[in-house]
Amino acid sequence: MTYDLDSPLRGVQDCPQCQHTMVRLRSYSAVERNEGYLLDDGADRNFITFLLWGWEGVLIKYLYRNVVQPVLAKLLGQQRQDRYARIARAYPNALICTHCQYILKRK
Repeated sequence: MTYDLDSPLRGVQDCPQCQHTMVRLRSYSAVERNEGYLLDDGADRNFITFLLWGWEGVLIKYLYRNVVQPVLAKLLGQQRQDRYARIARAYPNALICTHCQYILKRK
């Protein structure tokens, strides 16, 4: 068995935008992702926020970071997964670049 390092799988090619290797969209979208959880950088600068905006600013920042941002990430991630599933049904041989998310639609 010989390996072709330039094209690891039949039908897989490089991305036309960033030249990274593309993978099949069907196998990429088969993995269920939970995108509602975000990493916290731990850099809570509530003192600076308090000096600039007062208690209202600290409260708004807290609600945004702990409620709005995770819910929005969950909804947008679910919409992206649904879009990938629709494209994979319409174009069974579609490819996606894992680096820049470019989709090459092929029947």
